[in-house]
Amino acid sequence: TVLVTTGIQSAEQNTHFLQHVNRSIFLSVLAASGIALLFGGLIIWRVVRPLRQLTVAAQNMADNDLEQRVNIPPGDEIGDLATAFNQMATKLSRAEALRHQMTADIAHELRTPITVIQGNAEALQDGVFPLTIEALDPILDKTHLLGRLVEDLRQLSLAEADQLSLDCHPTQLGTLIHQTAESFKSAAADQSIRIILQNSEIEAIVNIDEQRIKQVLINLLSNALHHTPESGSITLSLAKERDDVLVSVQDTGSGIPADSLPYVFERFYRVDQGRTRAADGSGSGLGLAVAQAIVQAHGGNIGVNSSIGQGTTFWFSLPIF
Repeated sequence: TVLVTTGIQSAEQNTHFLQHVNRSIFLSVLAASGIALLFGGLIIWRVVRPLRQLTVAAQNMADNDLEQRVNIPPGDEIGDLATAFNQMATKLSRAEALRHQMTADIAHELRTPITVIQGNAEALQDGVFPLTIEALDPILDKTHLLGRLVEDLRQLSLAEADQLSLDCHPTQLGTLIHQTAESFKSAAADQSIRIILQNSEIEAIVNIDEQRIKQVLINLLSNALHHTPESGSITLSLAKERDDVLVSVQDTGSGIPADSLPYVFERFYRVDQGRTRAADGSGSGLGLAVAQAIVQAHGGNIGVNSSIGQGTTFWFSLPIF
């Protein structure tokens, strides 16, 4: 009887032990599942939510809403992706604003020459003016202006697309400067303006596209001639530095305000915002922007120094060959 009773108690103890073990395993699995669900939810919230935000923002940008930005903190790969997305959106927005501004500027600059051409052509057609060379001069002048505008825009577009072709050869820069300055002396003399050459005899060999750099010199000299008063002077100088050669064009004009200096190489920018270039014959408004694009395509730098009442100096540097 004792053996039977002991066997029954052992069986009951084993049953209780197994039930306890099973209950412990079940609770452990339940707790682990809960923790897994919690961490899974956190991961989904941490990963899927910002990805959904990025997806929505990208879709809105595809619908031309370029002001989209995502508010995702940095610190991991998704945060880095969000930062890159915001930077891309900012650049796209800025590029779109510049495109709209450029379109408006071009339309503004085209209006005056087209109006002059149309007005004079209609006057000739109606017999208001006799058909003479003098009557055709304004039409021809504005046609040339439109041609320069189109060519400057073409060169800028090529430069921005990194497709501005350069036919570079070792060139004596001093000789090129001297030749270009000589071509301006007649126009300068008509306004009683002196063109002064300094150090053009310096031996400065540079590997350049001669015609492109000549265009830079022409643009800078044309700008100086336009802003120099009668009896003033324009000084074109050459200097050798350590690894570069420096060219400067200094005028004795009224100078440029300090707050305008950062913008002088922008397309169509002018210090006197109240006047159009076409109206005063000062060119396409792209000369300085074109000069900057050409110099940078050669691996050089370009800049400006100016003070009110002290004149203006435009300069550019090129690597020595």
